[in-house]
Amino acid sequence: MPLFIQPDYDNFNTVWTLNYNKEISEFVSCSPDETKRIAIEIVSNLSIPNAIYLNGVLGSGKTLFCKSIAEYFGFPDLNSSSFSRVSHFSGSINLVHCDFYRGIPSSMFFEEEVEPLLNKEWIILIEWGDPNMWDFQCKSFELNIEISSNQNRVFRFNEI
Repeated sequence: MPLFIQPDYDNFNTVWTLNYNKEISEFVSCSPDETKRIAIEIVSNLSIPNAIYLNGVLGSGKTLFCKSIAEYFGFPDLNSSSFSRVSHFSGSINLVHCDFYRGIPSSMFFEEEVEPLLNKEWIILIEWGDPNMWDFQCKSFELNIEISSNQNRVFRFNEI
């Protein structure tokens, strides 16, 4: 079993830190710019297609993380889709962003609204999603975001 060291999130001397091991990657962000760099670091090292489930309290940085990934692939217009649930961007890849803050949809919703968007090269980003509800038949990852007492963001990223 890999060694996991619990850092002191309130007393970081570096702008962001990274701890890779076989089960979890951990990043700490002190600013929105650092969160963007973390998002790019993660997505640039993943194979496509993939699904990323993002969970954390309201305001923890899930949408900023997704927006950073969208910008990395040339889609500058991603915003919170809390009201429309799903946003789709097509270009060098198909990027699907789902925000299920208002509730997890039925499997029929996925079959009719989301699955048709998953063609060619694609990434699906699911905020407030449950990784146990869908099987996209690709590599899937979970990103949990916590806010430390000094307002830093702690990102824990692992393959499911």
